[in-house]
Amino acid sequence: AAWSTALGYTYGVSDIEVAGVVYPASADRRHVIDAMAGVSVWRGLRAAAAFTSMTGAPFTRAYSRSPQDCTAFGFGCDDPTGSYIDEHNAQRTPAYRSLDVSALWSQPLAGVDVRAYVQVRNVLGRDNASTYAGSGPAGRVQRSDGMHIIWEDRFERGLPRMPLVGLRVAF
Repeated sequence: AAWSTALGYTYGVSDIEVAGVVYPASADRRHVIDAMAGVSVWRGLRAAAAFTSMTGAPFTRAYSRSPQDCTAFGFGCDDPTGSYIDEHNAQRTPAYRSLDVSALWSQPLAGVDVRAYVQVRNVLGRDNASTYAGSGPAGRVQRSDGMHIIWEDRFERGLPRMPLVGLRVAF
């Protein structure tokens, strides 16, 4: 069987500076691991799997509680008592992890190259929350320096488990 494999690790830091303030850029993913394995299993049939894992993306926690901020933020319009904005990109989304599997069949037929594939993205069905969608107060804790708000962050789901099927015919 003909195998192919790949393994990669990346450590990177991406910062942005605005008006003299330096903070992590929105695309900053400190640690990324990519792994792939593929094997020819039978006469023109190849199976493969790919795994990606990366640390969460930075986001700025914000909770809008006034009509003016509601227009700017687009969320949190249910409480008219004020607004909250955290440090620039001081929070991180949950880690991203995805396992994709695929099978490719390739065969020449009467001078025509025919290829068909099936792929399933995000086999593990992880949420892979990557887009911040706002925060709301989940509770309060009394500390020595006063009342502290516990925030519940909301994120939009990433791609769900998704099957893909394709066919290519080349003359």
